[in-house]
Amino acid sequence: MSAIKNLSKLFKKNPERSFTNKLYNLCNKDCTDLIPLHILNDAETCRLLLAGIRKQKVDDPILYIHWDETSFNQPNGSRDNDPTHNLQTLIDSIKDAEGDDVENKHVMFAFNTGTELAKCVRQLPQWARRQAGTPDVAHSVIRLNKLSSNGNYEIEPCDHAFN
Repeated sequence: MSAIKNLSKLFKKNPERSFTNKLYNLCNKDCTDLIPLHILNDAETCRLLLAGIRKQKVDDPILYIHWDETSFNQPNGSRDNDPTHNLQTLIDSIKDAEGDDVENKHVMFAFNTGTELAKCVRQLPQWARRQAGTPDVAHSVIRLNKLSSNGNYEIEPCDHAFN
C-alpha cells in the first residue's frame, strides 16, 4: 500500500488534518503519489496550497517551492559570497516573471499561463542552478495544475526548475 493511501486512512481518523485531506481529495488520484510527504505532513503548507487553488483558473499553474535556506549559508546571507545571490533576489526574479506571491509567503507563486511559468523557470539566474559541493536552493519544487472547471487537479514534480 502506498504512503499516500496510508495517509488517507490517517486523515479520516484525524479531523485536524482537514487541510491535508482536502488537498489530497482535490488531486487527480493518478498523481497523489507525487505529492512530497513533507507537504502532506504540514497543515500550513496544505492550507497555503488550498488558498492558491481557490484563486486558480483552469490552466493557470501554481509553483510551490520548498526552499533550502541552508544553501544561502555565507556570512552575508548569499549562496556564494556575492551579496546579490540571495533568496530575496530569487523571490524577486520569480515575481518579476509574473509570479503572484500567494499570501506573500515567498513559497508559492501563481501564474496566469503555463507559458509565463516556463519563461520564469528559463530566466532564473545561473547562480541558482545546481552547483557541485553546494546545497540546492530548494528541497523540492512542485507544479499544481487545475485541469478543468470541475475542480480536477494534478501535482507534478518540477525540481528541474533549479537544475
